[in-house]
Amino acid sequence: MLTRTSASFATERVAAATMATISEILHNIATVVCSANGPGNWVFRGVSNERYELVPSIGRHAGVGRDYGKACELEELYFRQFRRTALLHLNATEMLALREARDEVDGKEGRGAQQTTREPTLGEQWVWTGLMQHFGVPTRFLDWTESVWFALYFACVNDSDQHGVVYLLNRASLHRQLDDRSLDPVRLFPKKTNPSKDVIQVVEMPHAFWRVANQLGLFTATDNPCEDHKRLLKTRLFGTKSFLRWRIPSHVKRPLLKLLKNMNIAPHTVYPGLDGIAQSLREEVGTYSRP
Repeated sequence: MLTRTSASFATERVAAATMATISEILHNIATVVCSANGPGNWVFRGVSNERYELVPSIGRHAGVGRDYGKACELEELYFRQFRRTALLHLNATEMLALREARDEVDGKEGRGAQQTTREPTLGEQWVWTGLMQHFGVPTRFLDWTESVWFALYFACVNDSDQHGVVYLLNRASLHRQLDDRSLDPVRLFPKKTNPSKDVIQVVEMPHAFWRVANQLGLFTATDNPCEDHKRLLKTRLFGTKSFLRWRIPSHVKRPLLKLLKNMNIAPHTVYPGLDGIAQSLREEVGTYSRP
């Protein structure tokens, strides 16, 4: 599902809280998840360094320099190359899942898969971009998850000497504030001549692959791939408690990762497949030294 909203800019900090102990973190999780508007409404994003902006990977690319035109050109190059080469590695079941996910997005947007142009449909653009994002290719998508535990994992797994952050977004509150006017959906191409500076979309699609399904993944996207999503979200939800920030101190990262491992939140479940299993083994057994 594509959800559209626009923001009028203002200056307000994201409502923030610092949690010094694991018990405090668990208490806050229980408070949010068990609240009246909690179950199914909150989505989360874990960031390992509190200094990081919420700018998509394509906008942070060294060759882009926050330039809209360069970002779009590079994004299209990645898209076409990935789709052309990834087909060799997809089995029949995965190809069927991709087609069904594409058709579901196109159907909801009123844009059927059959069209006269040779450009990918909106559904094809979103489904392939979501797949690229989950395998580390730079895109305009920003990852979120419906699981606070996966968000905690990503907030703790890297930058052990830096404070991490978990962002909380109440999508139900965001949905209630949607504008009535129709907005052209965010798309990769053709590139827009005048990209909107105040439009952000929540992109929810069928979970066509195990990695997306396991992480309970969804995304936010904007017209300009270089936009800071935090800026748009905090201004869109100005004056509400629907966009929150939990600070995870560096000293609780390692204990939290041990707790999450006991909950089966580890590389082998975050990244299902042989690469995730191998990463879990490396972390469990330890590093090796060269002779």
